[in-house]
Amino acid sequence: MSISRGTRISWRGLLRVFALLFALAATGLHAEEAPLTVTVTSQALAPKPVGPLLISCFRESLSSPVARVSVPENGPNPITRGTGDKLIHPPANGATASPPRLSDSLMDLKGSVRMLFDEPLRDPSMCLGPDGTYYLTGTSEPFWGFNNENGIRVWKSKDMVKWDPLGTVWRYGDSPWHKPYLEAKKPLWAPEIHYKKGTFWLTYSMPGWQVEDHFENCGSGLLRSTTGKPEGTYVDVSPNERLGDEIDASLFEDDDGSLYFVWHRGMIRKLKSDLTGPAEPMRKLTLGVPDPDPAHHSGLCRMVHGPNSFDHIGYEGAFLLKIGDTYVLSGSDHYDGGKYTCWIATSTNLYGPYGARYPAIPFGGHNMFFKDTQGMWWSTIFNGPINERPCVLPVNIEANGQVTLRKDTHKGRSLGMFSADEGQTWSTPADGDDGWYAAMREHPGVLVGSCHRNPARESRRGKSCRAPSRR
Repeated sequence: MSISRGTRISWRGLLRVFALLFALAATGLHAEEAPLTVTVTSQALAPKPVGPLLISCFRESLSSPVARVSVPENGPNPITRGTGDKLIHPPANGATASPPRLSDSLMDLKGSVRMLFDEPLRDPSMCLGPDGTYYLTGTSEPFWGFNNENGIRVWKSKDMVKWDPLGTVWRYGDSPWHKPYLEAKKPLWAPEIHYKKGTFWLTYSMPGWQVEDHFENCGSGLLRSTTGKPEGTYVDVSPNERLGDEIDASLFEDDDGSLYFVWHRGMIRKLKSDLTGPAEPMRKLTLGVPDPDPAHHSGLCRMVHGPNSFDHIGYEGAFLLKIGDTYVLSGSDHYDGGKYTCWIATSTNLYGPYGARYPAIPFGGHNMFFKDTQGMWWSTIFNGPINERPCVLPVNIEANGQVTLRKDTHKGRSLGMFSADEGQTWSTPADGDDGWYAAMREHPGVLVGSCHRNPARESRRGKSCRAPSRR
């Protein structure tokens, strides 16, 4: 660092500079990384070498009234140290200073994933209903066999702790286009539940047949509740033809109220205003910045997209949301040794092109995002620390698509306890992983109950709880 002649500066200004440098060093930047040069100019002081200062280099310049930081172009993110976690100097008005990248907070999900209940389920999907109730669905067992007996099942909860089953609300087979799938006893996969336009909607899909090096005749559709209730009755929006030509269907509503059917590898189709069928042909959402890294692609990418195609969000599990004016597109692909990962890319145009994708949630493949009653974001997840069970992960999502882990704000608002003697005595009520989930994981066969936090009633233990259930 050097001090040279230039504009006037006070000793107080110098103290501000050294305070800034101390704060930067305190964030955990390492001395073995590239040098950073700080130049402070003053008319009152002659140039004097102060000594080298080694901390992490920055990609851009960080400015203040007393300091100018000059750094190479290829350093990590100046605002987030490359991961989006530890903000040194947050940008004004919620703006983001650089493209998003995998957050350190999501590298290890142990202790952060919350299992909602112990039931085999893949591809979980959740939404918040108009009455503040959460609704959940997903792929039922047998996952790879004919599971139409279970069909689409739905659960509900007021607190994401105690879940009540609504049972099977729909089975496929009545629509004419279902006939070949029913005859071949194909499974029903990846239903999603949404509340839009004053009623509930369910997407669904069935896999097709593999022909040589690709798949053919997969199909997906959309159901609408005619009663406005999550249990239906449901009718098929497009009974005579499939809405999508592949699996993993979803539903997106834009700011103008238009609904779009989204599925599989990043396909999209606008629906008619009366919601009786498709209004446009199918089209594919593509990336303006291809990702040719073979470590970022499943072997299925070649089968789904064709050889040498790298401009896609993923090979399945597409989901779309909007934050402000930015469309956030997610999809599933491999990362870091084959981890089934949620990838994200963004665009200010619905139909793209979308920017460079990045691995947002390792083990988070085929997830979807939803908000809770407090307006906080969550991601569903069924891989990783807890496999093939309905789980959620508390996250933050910025307007540029940056996803980071968020503290589970439901802990502390509800309590969990367990009983090993048929409810005669109960454990001390405790938060989150200390009680409810610990009981679920470590005490098979016991009764498990939950209650809302109320210090005046905590001494009553089981008496203030909802009806217990056996694991």
